[in-house]
Amino acid sequence: MRYREWMEFKRALEGRRVFSLQDLATHFGAVGRLNPRSLRVITHRAVREGILWRLCKGWYAFAGDLPDPDEVAVTVAWPAYVSMERALSLEGVLSQGIHTITIMTPRAWRSKRPFTLEYPGGARYPVEVRSLKRAPTDLFGKVAPTEIALADLFCVRGGIEGKWSYLRQLAGDIYWDEVDLEELAQRLRNHPSGRGESVLRFLGELERRGIVQIGPSLGLKTPKGRKFTPRTLQPAA
Repeated sequence: MRYREWMEFKRALEGRRVFSLQDLATHFGAVGRLNPRSLRVITHRAVREGILWRLCKGWYAFAGDLPDPDEVAVTVAWPAYVSMERALSLEGVLSQGIHTITIMTPRAWRSKRPFTLEYPGGARYPVEVRSLKRAPTDLFGKVAPTEIALADLFCVRGGIEGKWSYLRQLAGDIYWDEVDLEELAQRLRNHPSGRGESVLRFLGELERRGIVQIGPSLGLKTPKGRKFTPRTLQPAA
């Protein structure tokens, strides 16, 4: 396929930077330029020639315009948003750098399909997908704000998966003075998983042990200048 035809397809994406093999089949099949059965061969050749980059099975981007891995992750598992450890790391609330991207989606079947994104230089980003019924639709395509990411983290890792010892250790790496504790308490009590009350008891235990300072009502003050807004990724598919 000619380079000009790939550029025509890029314009047809209208700003989308991540696309699937099905998107390619739909476009080139509709304009009659390709037999869909030969599309995989043509796509493989474009990757080899440096026109396209294969992000993961069935998903691509133009090699000269690679989106960040968080944008790719939410697009592949759309509708979804980035949360938990990855979101906290991106927001600067967690002292650790996290490469594994955890995304939340209301589609239960996707939670059984983890995948890995591959980037130039051998960089790899494992993606784990967690199902959350009634996931907030206004966060789709975005990175969750700190308080939602924390609520997801404690309710899913602890309340659902039972990894309380892991959370005890991780709590010491969280910059709690950057957290709006009142907002966190509200998010926990209203969390779609229904596990918020058990998390509140757990956080009370951490306070008694001196790991965190949260006050008896979990939220007696809000850090100065703290704004409750989600971090927006590039437009997703």
